Amino acid sequence: MTEPRIYDPDEIELLLRAGRLALETESSTDGAERIVAYLARAFDTGPVQVAATPTSLTIALGPIGDQQVQVIRAKPGSLNLGGSSGLDEVVRKSLSGKFTAGEALDEVIALEQPPSARRRLLSVPAWGVAAAAITVLIGGRGFDAVLALLTGFVVGGVMWWVGRNPRAARVLAPVVAFLGAFAAVAFAHVLFAAFGWETAPVRATVASLLLLIPAFSLVVAVEELALGHLLAGSSRMFGAVLVIFGVVLGASLGRQVGWSLLGPLPAGAVLPLPVWAFVIAAAIAGAAFSVGLGLRGVAVVVVALAVMLMATLARGMQLAFQGRISDVAAPLLATFVSAFILGLVGAFVARYTTISALVIIVPSSFMLIPGALGFGAFQSLFAQQTQDGVATLITALATIAALVYGLLVATAITPRPFAQYLSVKVNIRD
Repeated sequence: MTEPRIYDPDEIELLLRAGRLALETESSTDGAERIVAYLARAFDTGPVQVAATPTSLTIALGPIGDQQVQVIRAKPGSLNLGGSSGLDEVVRKSLSGKFTAGEALDEVIALEQPPSARRRLLSVPAWGVAAAAITVLIGGRGFDAVLALLTGFVVGGVMWWVGRNPRAARVLAPVVAFLGAFAAVAFAHVLFAAFGWETAPVRATVASLLLLIPAFSLVVAVEELALGHLLAGSSRMFGAVLVIFGVVLGASLGRQVGWSLLGPLPAGAVLPLPVWAFVIAAAIAGAAFSVGLGLRGVAVVVVALAVMLMATLARGMQLAFQGRISDVAAPLLATFVSAFILGLVGAFVARYTTISALVIIVPSSFMLIPGALGFGAFQSLFAQQTQDGVATLITALATIAALVYGLLVATAITPRPFAQYLSVKVNIRD
């Protein structure tokens, strides 16, 4: 009878912690399973089967019929590009032989640590700047951008305070949305009284709360459903919808309370957006968005350029398709083509640089995710405007599906992640 294999405790702990970190930084279950498989291959752990859900990771070590099973619990987290990028770096160095299992484990444990108070505080101005830039992207004027900046500071400040207890962030989403919507109405009155500016509190509210909407969770959910991870995709979808309902509920109540206490104001008109303003706003939004998601240094500049190019490409695609195909199909085709190109660019950057593909894809795809559409759809449903709400919701889901399939097609025709390191590993063994 063959004696059971004794596995290196560092290797097992590394696989479990890395998979859990991938899940808690909003990676898909398929992505978490790939991370574990790559690390197992890097350290010759042997046959490994991985089953991931958004809240747990199960690893079976050894041949079928004689397996050792390890399970670890994962807590649903929030999108964290810094953690995802750091985890990719650990996999890259492990496959290239630069890390031992113990060194890789130390790096993963360091990535698990919560950010310092100073880094969390930096997300407050980043939230405000992102809100101001998003306001410009959705048609707001300069006055509206100032209002969104102030409102974003309030929302970012509340989220910074809530961030000291990460589990409360999702629970307090309605409270944060209520305070943000009320602050938008209050600041609009202040700006009108002080300068005579006619601003749009609704637009500022949408822009400041847009980063609170788990739009990327919806993208991951659709991807998991498309890849056959039905349980993970369904649970992630319902979790994201619950958060969106909370945000819309809080925002609606906050706006109504603000108008009741302070009175309504005339809203500023939506003006045509010059191309140069759109491009600059996209770059600023990308930089602020990346800082809020934990990136620093050169990565922020790379993200700003990528988001600027992707936003310009998406807008150009829409203009190119308008008049040639139906008005319904034009934005969907533009989203699909833009996402396909984005997937190719992300794979190219990851192949020939040390920058993770996620650093490029996630912030850039945010420009294609119809967060404002989803927000508006749920608002219409709350206002019992069922026909408009359902129509807008279907449009939003169709856009997300176009985005996901564009990325999947690009993934299918590009080399596997870390393929260059896998080939080096094989040559070394030979």
